[in-house]
Amino acid sequence: MDSDGEEDSACAGEGVRGALRLLFPDHQVAPARPQPAPAPAPAPVVQRAAAAASGRRPQSAPTVAPAPTPPVAGIFSGCTVHLGVNKVNPALVKILPEKLAKRGGIVTELSRAVTHILTESPPNDKQRDAWRKEVPHALWVKPQWVAESVQLGQLQPAENYLVAPAQAQPVAQAAPACAVAVLEPPKWKRKVNAPAPPPRQTQSSDEEEGKGRAAKRPLDGGAGAAEAQAEPARQERRPLACQPGPRSTVKLPNCNIRMRTMFQQLAKVCEVQTRSSDQYRVNTYEKFADQLAGLDWEIRTTEDVWRAAEQMQKKQGSCTDAMISLVNDGFCEKLQEQLRDPKIIAALAFSDIWGVGEKKVADLMNRRDRQGQLLTGLQQLRACVAADVAAGTPHRTLNAQQSIGLRYYEELKEKIPRVEATALFQMVLDEARLLAPGVEAQPVGSYRRGLQSCSDLDVFLTLHNFEELLDLLPRLVERLKDMGFITASLAGGTERSPAAMQEGCMTWMGVVKLPADRAPPGTAPLHRRLDLKVFRKDLMPWALLYFTGSGHFNRSMRHYASKLGFSLSDKGLAHALGRRDKRIKGDRKETPHVTSEADVFKMLGLDDVAPKDRSV
Repeated sequence: MDSDGEEDSACAGEGVRGALRLLFPDHQVAPARPQPAPAPAPAPVVQRAAAAASGRRPQSAPTVAPAPTPPVAGIFSGCTVHLGVNKVNPALVKILPEKLAKRGGIVTELSRAVTHILTESPPNDKQRDAWRKEVPHALWVKPQWVAESVQLGQLQPAENYLVAPAQAQPVAQAAPACAVAVLEPPKWKRKVNAPAPPPRQTQSSDEEEGKGRAAKRPLDGGAGAAEAQAEPARQERRPLACQPGPRSTVKLPNCNIRMRTMFQQLAKVCEVQTRSSDQYRVNTYEKFADQLAGLDWEIRTTEDVWRAAEQMQKKQGSCTDAMISLVNDGFCEKLQEQLRDPKIIAALAFSDIWGVGEKKVADLMNRRDRQGQLLTGLQQLRACVAADVAAGTPHRTLNAQQSIGLRYYEELKEKIPRVEATALFQMVLDEARLLAPGVEAQPVGSYRRGLQSCSDLDVFLTLHNFEELLDLLPRLVERLKDMGFITASLAGGTERSPAAMQEGCMTWMGVVKLPADRAPPGTAPLHRRLDLKVFRKDLMPWALLYFTGSGHFNRSMRHYASKLGFSLSDKGLAHALGRRDKRIKGDRKETPHVTSEADVFKMLGLDDVAPKDRSV
């Protein structure tokens, strides 16, 4: 090996040992191999000139090292770090994640959320291409950036530790300690109402043909490389469903309503076929039904179908074929054929019974009554349950909760008008305030999103004193039972449990019916589904966001949070550990400054979306 190679290896080894000493002042690091006595240190001007000629950043003078400053917690807030494969010393791989996590940083796999990639040397061509394609905005920095930031007690400019000159980009700054900490979002996050970036000028033949592919960036050094690295990638990406922007007030056209109903029916038919392989298709149909509600123009022709499919990022497949069939023929032949099948008709009826899931539907489809006949509908099922009760085995076919669902089947299928849902909520609120004057209540679900009808009503209750709140729920349930408002209990706790104390929430589910004197004028009270949920005060922002919906909106937010390395639920944020396909929830992230849903959006780096705009 020549002298230049030996000198580079010695510098790299000393950098690793120096980083270890800075991160672990009390840790005994193995001494470096004996090296020839260094030449006298040059003057500052000569030293900078020598460093510029060799391409390395100037080394600090090995005279008197500054006294280490106690590290400041949170100095790496907003920094999501990836350790470059085979580019970081194994000794640092063991200690860096812990040190970064203690100071607000996140160490994760290569993803769009990564802001910094630690590497001791420039990547090879394959790694360089992968990094620029996956995280074009990330900075490639040396481990000394972490070490010296810890020593000095504040985040050092990453530009001073880049492994290549083309990596000069601004680094994300930590959020103030007194404000809601903002998790660093991917740079490709869509800005609602933001002007679209101008198209990039490129000589790529694919761009000239209109295929929309991003121009290739120069991989080697030079002015073009520096400009390409300094500018974020402007690739057109699918918009986030949890950032829908202002919704149109135009009434949904009639043809679009028919298409939406068609996709809802297709999803229901796939769901009752009890095949797990169809779950992706069920989600696709439901997504199309939700997205059709966002169109403010009517689909009338085949050209309109292709335009809508392109807008919904689905240019071909069974969904597009179903839309074309409805436009040209007035119906979907695939759906009509399925709805003529007696087995599917029976399965759809069974699946609408409260408490009956996919496994129970499959069991009922293969069950015979006491005469040996297969169950083919609700009439036979009711006769079978009545025979079970007469024989002294009331739960032979259905359990207690499913029997209640069958008893009120027709009434529970009816949608609850908004005026009746308001009366139900007001009655719960009035009785709750008689028992606990300081209680706060909030209806959620489709009612909170402003829809004119809902399938059931969810009511949240909270108090500053959680002990008192847990005692309130059983007392409230008993009071409403004595008044005749509650007609049946389906599930949920009426007694305090250790799990409720630990999780900070408690739920009761049942069937209610408004008294005649409390019913809105001109309406006949029916049996309705009601859920009462109590949450600890600090969990209310997360619970409100989770249970307000819609389902597609929630899935989009959870997917976005997972890209940042977190798991989002009604209990808060938790660190997502492990590989993408086998992730598990880690410790819950402390969020003392989150007091509203707006704080949750801000923490994730998203624009706040009003409940009325979440029906996507």
